[in-house]
Amino acid sequence: MSMKTAFKTVFSFVIAICFTVSLSAQDDEDTPKSGGGGCDAPDNKEAVKLFEKSQDRKKYQFNERMDFLKECITLEPDWAEANLELANMYIRKADADDHPQSYPMAKPYLAAAIKNCPSIGAEPYYLLGQQFYMEENWAEAAKYLDGYIKFETDDPKKLGKDYEFRSQNAVEMVRWSKFYLTIDKNIRPFAPSPVPGISTDKDEYLAIITPDNTMALFIRRLPVNQMDRVWASQEVTEVFTSSERGQNGQFDKGHSMPDPFNKNPNEGSATLTIDNKHLFYTITKQGPEGANTDIYTSDLVDGSWTEIRPIGERVNDPVWWDSQPSISSDGKTLYFASNRPGGKGGIDIYKTEKMANGEWGAPINLGDSINTQYDEKSPFIHSDSQTLYFSSNGHPGLGAYDIFYSRGDGKGGWKNPVNIGKPINTEGDDVGFFVSTDGETGFFCSNSSLPGRVGGWDVYQFELYKEARPEKVVIVTGTAKTPEGNPANGATVVEVKNVRTKEKTTAVVDTASGSFAAAIKVSSKDDYVLTVKQEGAAFTSTVISGKQEFTKTKTELKPMEIKPLKTGEAYRINDINFASNSAVLAPESMVVLEEFANYLKENPKMKISIHGHTDNVGDDNRNMDLSNERAFAVFEALTSKFGVPKSQITGAFGHGETKPVDTNDTEAGRAKNRRTEFVIEAK
Repeated sequence: MSMKTAFKTVFSFVIAICFTVSLSAQDDEDTPKSGGGGCDAPDNKEAVKLFEKSQDRKKYQFNERMDFLKECITLEPDWAEANLELANMYIRKADADDHPQSYPMAKPYLAAAIKNCPSIGAEPYYLLGQQFYMEENWAEAAKYLDGYIKFETDDPKKLGKDYEFRSQNAVEMVRWSKFYLTIDKNIRPFAPSPVPGISTDKDEYLAIITPDNTMALFIRRLPVNQMDRVWASQEVTEVFTSSERGQNGQFDKGHSMPDPFNKNPNEGSATLTIDNKHLFYTITKQGPEGANTDIYTSDLVDGSWTEIRPIGERVNDPVWWDSQPSISSDGKTLYFASNRPGGKGGIDIYKTEKMANGEWGAPINLGDSINTQYDEKSPFIHSDSQTLYFSSNGHPGLGAYDIFYSRGDGKGGWKNPVNIGKPINTEGDDVGFFVSTDGETGFFCSNSSLPGRVGGWDVYQFELYKEARPEKVVIVTGTAKTPEGNPANGATVVEVKNVRTKEKTTAVVDTASGSFAAAIKVSSKDDYVLTVKQEGAAFTSTVISGKQEFTKTKTELKPMEIKPLKTGEAYRINDINFASNSAVLAPESMVVLEEFANYLKENPKMKISIHGHTDNVGDDNRNMDLSNERAFAVFEALTSKFGVPKSQITGAFGHGETKPVDTNDTEAGRAKNRRTEFVIEAK
């Protein structure tokens, strides 16, 4: 590790270091004196006389006094006060004569003072720990600085001047020292390779691959004579580019994004919602006060992108840099980097949340756990909505910018970031990191001489080790349609609930086409209930089996039918299942009924009746009784367990096998006939 790296971390302590030197250079009377506990002067009269002569500044020159101390220590090497005084003189000499080599010469005497008199004072611990830190001896630095922090005494003089201020610096140096000790012992597996198709002999960077893994967006730098748009006075330009993944799993070389994109010489750093229909990216434009970088958006409608528009003045500052957006899986939170005033320092990571009117709210700084007094940028929020990756030169790291990840704390904040480790992070700048939806592959951009390098800047991929992976996510897509098969356009809400944990996920919905997509944190052991809500429409839901459906990164559901509410009309409640020849509801059915209960509570004027039906297998009378029992079981669950007013449900009726909706000659037909329905009695 280079001293340049170490000095990056030391920079914040420069004031403290200078203060230490000036303090040590004061008169001898300010030097901490020993006392008690085996720290007293020895009985050796000759050594004591030499020490006294070293303190006589009027009679003897500085170098003479140093010689007296050396002779004194030769006679009494364990005398703590003499060792400390000689250490301080070496430090004063370094400061006065500009001899930095004198600082290390103070080390053995500081160590001897501490060893022979641990209570001599706090300052020797700080001075020695600081010197070891400068030398990148992390173990010794942590040892002595920790001793400084934990130094206990009833005598304020032994703490030295400005102990509280220097303690803060010591805490930071200990933190960095322990980081370096840990990072060197915990090397991570790392075998990067350029992404075929995307990486060419040109520069490719600031890349992203869509959550469904079908398309890549990135910047490619091209000579202007290869472009159909030429910007004067530029030899090369940044081209916002997209690449499609073919059936063979490989990305094509890519092409320039069509109109309305690439109308400015600096466009890119994009993010897409999980349905690939809402794009956010960065444009740098020349304004009256110079170049300004802001975040813009465009929507995919009927196969074409709409005109680009800024995301709003609450987010985009007219002067300061706002860039590198990353959208959450539900499309409601946008993370970005900005150097606007009022942050923690330098570039900070912020988030903005979509308001009820569709506009983006005022930016919120992610706080001290993420942002430092230096720079944090390149945020990437994974589709699990709980794992944030970013680059920083303020947290303990190996280079100018390192990659970190942080988990949500469950309270709206973030846990302390974790350095992704060596050799993924290097002494260079490591930025533009993102992770595949399945969490298994990490991607980054680099111009280093890595194996397989194709051009200048390339997009690389590698298998991400397990500890740094996000939670497993599957993208569930589908479409809400009318009974006639047309898109159920309009304001639609699609929610997915885990049957076991009750955790709820909101889908991104395209109101024009009725299509929706949701990123679900999944377990093959869990089932999920997806509910589609639209004002004036009947309740509709479906159960998703984790074991059956979540074998891939993406799963597409059958169209969800949205029916308008009509008095007297019967509507099936999907996935209401019972134990065989029983009226005991299955667990996933209870979650469906809980959602249906919420639907009824949201429509308090609605009155319904519950109707149970069976197929024709078995005794007719038993089927009639069973359908009555099951209808009543649904009634009881809705009212007693989930709090629906009994006045809202006019009755529960069983019809046995008398009202089939399909043939009973096939299993598929019989399954349709075994159903629970609700009938609108009033709305």
